Amino acid sequence: MGSDQTLSAPTETRERLEPADIRAGGLLAATHVHRYELAALLCAGRRVLDLCCGTGYGARILARTAETVHGVDVAQDAVATARGELRSDERDRITFEAEDALVFLRSLPTSRFEAVVCFEGLEHVADVTPLVAELGRLAEEGTTLILSIPNSRGFDEDNEFHVTDFGFEEMREVADRLGPTIVLSQYLA
Repeated sequence: MGSDQTLSAPTETRERLEPADIRAGGLLAATHVHRYELAALLCAGRRVLDLCCGTGYGARILARTAETVHGVDVAQDAVATARGELRSDERDRITFEAEDALVFLRSLPTSRFEAVVCFEGLEHVADVTPLVAELGRLAEEGTTLILSIPNSRGFDEDNEFHVTDFGFEEMREVADRLGPTIVLSQYLA
């Protein structure tokens, strides 16, 4: 899970998956890894931005098919973990940077990336409007956007790390601002 905030409770609980969580597998890891596996198919041969990349496990999945992947996250410790997990054979195709998502997108020329993946990041931003506007700017220029937004309102989820809660209607408002979209729902069975 990418995050735009790294809030810590006294138990050091964080709203992100750590490399050990991914290696352990289980339902939580599976619900996140499969999204990146689908995105990797859609990003084959492309230059990809993994926005709100967290600890970088998703960037590594994307890099299995992508030409290059650049991960961006505001949390410096998450970026340090992501860099530390890179194998030597990945270092020429995967890079990471600690930066605020909006600041990064505002400085981004439209031709740098062919696809932007942002999974579980928008809910960590208090005012998503300018971030969505920047994503829309990239989409208008032909950049493929692949986003995942949790349905917190639909499931009455009370997540202390989310500063903006989305339901289906709020997700549709975001999608409508990004041009023609395809919306897929996730179901656990």
